Amino acid sequence: MKGPVLVHAMTTKGRGLTEAENEPEKYHGVKGNGHADACEGNEETYSSMLGSILTDMAPDVPEMTVICPAVAPGCGLSGFASSYGDRFFDVGIAEQHAVTLAAGMACSGLIPVVCSYSTFMQRANDQIIHDVCLMKLHVVFAMDRAGIVSEDGETHQGIYDLAYLSHMPGIKVFTPYNGHSMKQLFERAVGREMGPVVIRYPKGCASTGFYDNSDEADGIRIYKGGNKVLVVSYGRMLSRVYKMLIVTNELKDCSLAGIEELVPLDTASIIDMAGHYEKVIFIEDVVYEGSCAQRFISKLKGSELNKYSSITVPAEFNATGSIDEILDGIGMGNNGIIMRLNELLIG
Repeated sequence: MKGPVLVHAMTTKGRGLTEAENEPEKYHGVKGNGHADACEGNEETYSSMLGSILTDMAPDVPEMTVICPAVAPGCGLSGFASSYGDRFFDVGIAEQHAVTLAAGMACSGLIPVVCSYSTFMQRANDQIIHDVCLMKLHVVFAMDRAGIVSEDGETHQGIYDLAYLSHMPGIKVFTPYNGHSMKQLFERAVGREMGPVVIRYPKGCASTGFYDNSDEADGIRIYKGGNKVLVVSYGRMLSRVYKMLIVTNELKDCSLAGIEELVPLDTASIIDMAGHYEKVIFIEDVVYEGSCAQRFISKLKGSELNKYSSITVPAEFNATGSIDEILDGIGMGNNGIIMRLNELLIG
């Protein structure tokens, strides 16, 4: 044959396993026992909350559209797609196209929300920079599965997004404390912010207890314990450290600061808050390059450096497992964090 040839192959998802052939979306990513992640009681996942939030916002924001690259069920968008089919665009496994399509919509006065997983958005790095950031376009990115991800293997770890997003001019990156915070962030991102905005959130349950026994100053939520070590964290690690330090009160000399705005990082507020503590440690389930710790510490000089340290994810591929198994394996499980905090307390 001469000239260009296109071969279009139709595949059967889950072929060979009857259950997967009958319910391909349900069996796309499952635990070893065949059941999807579940939350205790009536608690929602961040993914299911996204769909509810966007569906609730849709009547009041008619210019809002939703784009996803073949992850509608995973991102909780099935309900939105059913209710607002004319404003929902599933472009297939084509993240680059999803972002450029969003840029075109933004140029036309629409407010596109691009929903995907952290690990997949790496594919559209060029389009985010050139088609969105360079043009200063108002595109909102809902970045699911940010941080360590259970059961999905090496390919799905959302630990690299800050490494590339944090250096893009004009971009803002937020992360919710909990479900209530997530709703507020999306309302702010869609309705009040200008330019590109990313909201990254972990896979799993949207914990609801982070507004108890806390104070807020300059957008930083503080959970007071002791005045020797201050832990700065966000996302999944914030909820884990919160349970260790505040709920169970394992280390009375430690306090916790939860941050919601990751890019740009409010360095001045953190330095001001850190003045009340002997040591400060950042705990983040991302790689060190581009992390809040790396960007913050890079601005310090001389003796200031001795006060600050970090726990981040090693830049290596992690084996498949539960959240606890993965974090324990890289020294970021409960025991590893307690050991590191005890070292700071003794030191």
